[in-house]
Amino acid sequence: MLKTQTIVDLIRKINLLKQQLQTEFEIDKLLNDLKMDLETKAIQDLRKKLEYLDKKLVKTKEVIKEIEHLENLIKQEQQLIKNYLEEAKKPLADDKEIKRVEIIMLTYKEPDIESEAARRVIYKTKWPYKFVLFDNRPNSRNFAKVWNKLIKESTCDYVLIMDSDAFVETDGWLTKLMETFDKFPNAMVVGPVAGAYGTVATQQNMNPQNAYIKATQISGYCFLVNKKIFDKIGYFDEDFCAFGQDSDFFARVVEAGFEIIINANVLVYHGKGNKADISLKKAEREEGFNWRLDSEIARALFEKKRKERQNAR
Repeated sequence: MLKTQTIVDLIRKINLLKQQLQTEFEIDKLLNDLKMDLETKAIQDLRKKLEYLDKKLVKTKEVIKEIEHLENLIKQEQQLIKNYLEEAKKPLADDKEIKRVEIIMLTYKEPDIESEAARRVIYKTKWPYKFVLFDNRPNSRNFAKVWNKLIKESTCDYVLIMDSDAFVETDGWLTKLMETFDKFPNAMVVGPVAGAYGTVATQQNMNPQNAYIKATQISGYCFLVNKKIFDKIGYFDEDFCAFGQDSDFFARVVEAGFEIIINANVLVYHGKGNKADISLKKAEREEGFNWRLDSEIARALFEKKRKERQNAR
């Protein structure tokens, strides 16, 4: 049996107490043996010494009680050891069984903003999750490629894509988003409310009394996806750079007959100081991204692909 230092110390104490009990028993025996009608001076002196020692010792009942107490402590310690060893043998919780969500956040040269966004995820998330902070500095602006790579590497059946300037406001936000799938079995994408500065109108200042709304488009700054959808309609279209890959994906979700739901009970602000897409704006200044051109090309490409799908049906 595995012994901790606590058990070793307790056993040592018990042995000392048992020795004390033995000594006390021997003194009592000697005292009884010395009970004589006629006593010599030597016997009287010996009796006094024994009586002195007897007073110094703890009474037998108290010693026995202390031993029992220590033995109970040993049993408790042994149970803790047993629990520890059993816990070590338990397999890890299966990500699919517990419906763990893989949260994917791309970072880009904004450590103050990104660390605050990550901190809010950690503090306000109760649902089982895996948090992937992916340093996107070495890559291009083709977010679709990065998202696809991380989604394919994911061990979870659900992934949540969020920008590094998305700030969770609602406690238990991920739990509420996941519960939306139970209420809407045909839903494949769920999004939060973005606040007054949301980039999609349906996500601005929604009335909480209307807790859920079916949408055809939501903002790609924060959205939860059931990965089954990728087997049905494919991944994000890598022809898009920076913009458009989310809108194209959402359009294909709806065209395939599935639902996109906004949960008005979940608030995740987009941007800091009412300024969305901070990292992209910084990238435009420092890396030569062209905000206007990128968005215009994305819109044109979105319409082209949408018409191609319509013609193919």
